[in-house]
Amino acid sequence: MQSLKTEIAEPDVPFSTLWLLVGKSEQCVVGSFIFNGQPNAAGEVEIGYGTEPPFQGKGYMTEAVGAAVLWARSQPKIKAVIAGTEKSNQPSFRVLEKNGFEKYDEREDMLWWRLPTR
Repeated sequence: MQSLKTEIAEPDVPFSTLWLLVGKSEQCVVGSFIFNGQPNAAGEVEIGYGTEPPFQGKGYMTEAVGAAVLWARSQPKIKAVIAGTEKSNQPSFRVLEKNGFEKYDEREDMLWWRLPTR
């Protein structure tokens, strides 16, 4: 009988983790951030994020997205960061615009944003 060897690849942690944002002074979760999987064949990685209502409009997510973009720029396989927002979510537009994203597509109730990293 042949011996079967099964290898389980370790997940690429940054792309398989829900990151919780903890406010230093509040000492609680103020929001969350995620890379929605590995970069695609074009080197684009999608981000998702949300801020807890009591902490919206205080710059937490602008800072978090900025840190994620900074990290993404150091990753050779990432060529761009993309994000989708509902057309009615103007605060989310501002988070992306403040971090240099530009709108590149519009579908039904969604807007799509892109920031090249190279």
